[in-house]
Amino acid sequence: MPQYANDPRWITARFDSFCKRCKRKIAKGEQVFYYPMGKFVYCNHENCGQKESRVFIASAQDEDFMNGQF
Repeated sequence: MPQYANDPRWITARFDSFCKRCKRKIAKGEQVFYYPMGKFVYCNHENCGQKESRVFIASAQDEDFMNGQF
């Protein structure tokens, strides 16, 4: 699966912030799922970052399959 610069990805938070979905405070150093285009993050919980990660991977795999890159 090809990766692109603006693909969302797991990173270590460099700043204190808040989860886009649940509004939980995220401390610097925590693992977060980051969307570079919107510059927002999701915390590392089942219904937040982990869910967004699964949705993105499934979507990218579907796109690869439809483009014959499987």
